[in-house]
Amino acid sequence: MAVYTKSAVGNPVSLEAQQAQCRQWAEQRGAEVVRTYQTTGEDDTLLDLMNDVGRGEFDTVVAMKVVNYTRQAEKLKALIVAADAAGVAVHTVEDPTEVAASESPFFLTMLNSLKDGLAGHAAVTRRDRLRVLREKRQDES
Repeated sequence: MAVYTKSAVGNPVSLEAQQAQCRQWAEQRGAEVVRTYQTTGEDDTLLDLMNDVGRGEFDTVVAMKVVNYTRQAEKLKALIVAADAAGVAVHTVEDPTEVAASESPFFLTMLNSLKDGLAGHAAVTRRDRLRVLREKRQDES
């Protein structure tokens, strides 16, 4: 099992507390922590985690909460896809449901949000193109 901790400002107390709770979570499930990833500020280890997930270096990864993995839906989706392909479970201490499970409420919400966000972006882009075309026509007349 791997543990992933994150502190935007590199707060050592926060990182230690996260790590302790994740290790306790692992121990309660009889799992051994074989690797710890620690992201502080700009030093983002999420890519390292995703690479190791893809190589199957462990069967489970846990963080305190979903936002500890990342606040960016695209990065979280990439982690979930890599984990699913490698058969690695992605968990959080605060939510007992596996984050990557297709029946997980979080997973379904995240996918719907991403879909809605992309649809919204496409609509805005289309409106902007139409507005530019209208303005161009007005300038030409």
